[in-house]
Amino acid sequence: MPGAGVAGGYTAVGPGGSTGWHYHEGPVYGFVAAGTLTHPGPDCAAPEFRPGEFIYEEAGARNTHIGRNLGAEPVVLSVIYAPPAGAPLFRDAAAPGCA
Repeated sequence: MPGAGVAGGYTAVGPGGSTGWHYHEGPVYGFVAAGTLTHPGPDCAAPEFRPGEFIYEEAGARNTHIGRNLGAEPVVLSVIYAPPAGAPLFRDAAAPGCA
């Protein structure tokens, strides 16, 4: 992607924890390595992603979301971020009105 940066790594969310509400300025691609990720978006619908499943997060504040671990074991994600050059990997955001 011209003008984009790429970063990769692992993200872990402990039992009962969350990522906090946030969004990304570029797309994010993830793979659930362990645990079950509950992933409410701006409409508060909360799909679940289990080990072996992929997750795609669209760029932009319109896609504010949170990752929650409602289970008893850690959630471990392998993640690739593709933000615009110079942009942070995420930006904190207010919870939507439905949260």
